[in-house]
Amino acid sequence: MDNLIFATGSDIKDRILNNTIELFRTKGIKNITTETIAAESGISKKTLYEVFKSKEEMVIEIINYSKLIFDSQWINIFSKLKETKETVDFLELFHELMEAVKQIFYILSTPFLADLKKHYPLIWNNLREYRRAKIRSYFSILFKIGQESGYLRRDVNPELVYFIHYFTIDNILTPEIISEIPMSEKDIMDGILNILMTGLLTEKGSQARTEICQNKKSEF
Repeated sequence: MDNLIFATGSDIKDRILNNTIELFRTKGIKNITTETIAAESGISKKTLYEVFKSKEEMVIEIINYSKLIFDSQWINIFSKLKETKETVDFLELFHELMEAVKQIFYILSTPFLADLKKHYPLIWNNLREYRRAKIRSYFSILFKIGQESGYLRRDVNPELVYFIHYFTIDNILTPEIISEIPMSEKDIMDGILNILMTGLLTEKGSQARTEICQNKKSEF
């Protein structure tokens, strides 16, 4: 996956955040000092503090950016739902949404999340609440469309699937569990989705999913 680039309109701020993302996602938050961030960004520590008052402020900015990625994609998908109505392709939209989720996990890596939970518990809890609310919002809409379009089984209770989906993600996609599984965050996410989708899709849905995965050369 290509590196994600900040584009806030400020060259210095963008440079700092792009370097900080890479440092945090590969080495965690605690192990990275403001001196390291300044050096990697080619600026003085004084200049760094003129842009960001603390490392925590940079953490919040990065998390807000990951939320922006998801929110922008969801707004785009919701617009398509309103425009296309009955002709909407459920699996195409679901694939788009999952690609946005994978982008977020590229930024919010295991080292990043482990330090976030340990050293910034309030921010961690806020992120968990955001995740819960977003899963609820997109799930109820997309699941209904999937059933109506014949891609998802009608004999499955949406509320039950929501709770399985939510608690699976909330309890497995944690720093502690991810560190125990010899797979990347992306592969774990793909595996969870594969298990869930295999049990939910109709024959029509399974065939369409296979075609999309082959055409886009990616799993969901």
